[in-house]
Amino acid sequence: MENKPYFVLAETDDYLVVFKNSSVPSCIGKTPNSCYELVVKDFPEVAKVKGKNQNDGGLLHRLDTDTAGILLFAKNQEFYDAINQEQVENRFAKTYTAYSATSCEIDSDLEGKTISSYFRAFGEKGASVKPIFDPKSETRANQKKCGNRIYSTKIVAIKEFLKKDNLKLYKIKCQIFSGFRHQVRSHLASEKMPVFGDKIYNPQFSDEKKMLFFASEISFLGKNYSLSEEFLDEIAQRTFFASAIK
Repeated sequence: MENKPYFVLAETDDYLVVFKNSSVPSCIGKTPNSCYELVVKDFPEVAKVKGKNQNDGGLLHRLDTDTAGILLFAKNQEFYDAINQEQVENRFAKTYTAYSATSCEIDSDLEGKTISSYFRAFGEKGASVKPIFDPKSETRANQKKCGNRIYSTKIVAIKEFLKKDNLKLYKIKCQIFSGFRHQVRSHLASEKMPVFGDKIYNPQFSDEKKMLFFASEISFLGKNYSLSEEFLDEIAQRTFFASAIK
């Protein structure tokens, strides 16, 4: 299943919960065969939903192309509108599982911490972002471009997962209710816990082919869907031990 571009985790009359693989875009763009396009081929009713953007149909949220994990698609307008309202009211919860390699101990006190910041995007289409924690202490450019909205990432759990030579791989779970591009990855890097294989926020592992970062769980309208821990851990273990870490 890991090698498929997408597969269905759950289906009802109202929605689809799917797993999107890494390297597959969430929505229509410059790269063909996005998850949306593949889903619509199998479930054409998704395209009939009117979403926030013209070419998104029933796609209710997005993931970065290199992020594997759970996406939710509405199959009808009524469900889409209900979940959209959940998102507006910050009641649509998304949990991410990240694996971070370090030669240092990660502070266990970070568990339970909420990282909150504004964000400034850099490069074409916000190719990278910088968390702005105190605009007053930043340059005028950062103050002007960071906007006026605060985004928060809660670190739900941290545990040591694997060891290799002088490195330890930590498994970190984070939860958000609203998101900015690269939010969780950037926030973790700001706390010296960059994601293993993240070419943007973890230069130490810029040659890694797979980023160990997953959208692992969603919760909405009293329902919960998650990827199995065994599935994620097996990918992380295989990738970590196969990597050429210096």
